[in-house]
Amino acid sequence: MTKNPTHNSTHTPPVVGEYAYYYSKSESNHWLVITEKDEQFACHYSVKVKLPSKPFVTCNGIIKQVTKEIKYL
Repeated sequence: MTKNPTHNSTHTPPVVGEYAYYYSKSESNHWLVITEKDEQFACHYSVKVKLPSKPFVTCNGIIKQVTKEIKYL
């Protein structure tokens, strides 16, 4: 039996068309993404729907392109 993903499942690496999220306390790899406003941001994961605000987590908009992975040292 497979588990069906929910509308708020997180995706790593991030997925084009989803909301880009960055967690400032994370010490893991992240990706550079371009949003619908043609701005570049760091992104740890993406989600299909916009989530409520959380401490240290930033939503940077909808992903238009994932450009590359940045490896954490």
